[in-house]
Amino acid sequence: MKLLIIGLLGSGKSSLAWYINKQYGLPRLNLDEIFRTPGGGYATPEEYQGKLDSFLNTHTDWVIEGCQFELYEHIRPDTVIVMDISGIRAAWRFTRRFFQAKRLIGQSIAKDAPVQAYHYRHPTPAKIWDWYCCNKVIHNQITAWLKTISAPVITVSSFREYTKIDRIFNHKHI
Repeated sequence: MKLLIIGLLGSGKSSLAWYINKQYGLPRLNLDEIFRTPGGGYATPEEYQGKLDSFLNTHTDWVIEGCQFELYEHIRPDTVIVMDISGIRAAWRFTRRFFQAKRLIGQSIAKDAPVQAYHYRHPTPAKIWDWYCCNKVIHNQITAWLKTISAPVITVSSFREYTKIDRIFNHKHI
């Protein structure tokens, strides 16, 4: 089973991918992990495309999540899961991450943790405004892309709806 989880920044994509990885053992890839370098910079297109290809060639079943629209076509999922939450709720989650990340500075962070704390270390009004503008673009990209795919789409608005995901695994064998 090949699952792609998409949605706004702060919608819960990483948490759902982590849940699927732990609950069903599907290898997990967060697209931020291949787009960013260990120091927090950005990888070149050749670097992140190589990392994605390596992951896809290594695993027949997986869960991938992220907002990197330019990679969606290359991924070719069996099912797309859209994390569809309100912009206000996403903004609250995003802002809360700043405070959670501050507590993690200087600590070792588990590689499989659902939140990458290095993204959120220095909260500023400019970062929150950038987040808002990015989410507008991401929403438009997702809306347009979903019109072009033939894979089934499942919409989830909170962790309470993870049972929709559980139903996939009850009907399919991986």
